Amino acid sequence: MDLEFEWDEEKRAYNIREHKVDFRYVVLIFNNAILEEINDRDNYGEERIIAYGHIEGTVYRVVYTMRGKTFRLISAQKAERHDQERYYKTVFHG
Repeated sequence: MDLEFEWDEEKRAYNIREHKVDFRYVVLIFNNAILEEINDRDNYGEERIIAYGHIEGTVYRVVYTMRGKTFRLISAQKAERHDQERYYKTVFHG
């Protein structure tokens, strides 16, 4: 099954400037094991999900929402060390 992704191009450009991560690249985390949690820090008017996953040994943090069956990316960056450790411990049990 192919996954569908979308994003706002201005938000993508901002994310590249601020976090040096391109949405077009970071969608690759969904090809590997991911750790997800609901982002309920604020009332965004939609359910936002934080996904942690790895690409070539680097763990990324991706915030997205679902629009039907489409993943709408909101932000992406390299995960902080404590999130990397939690990801590996949870997903790979070690």
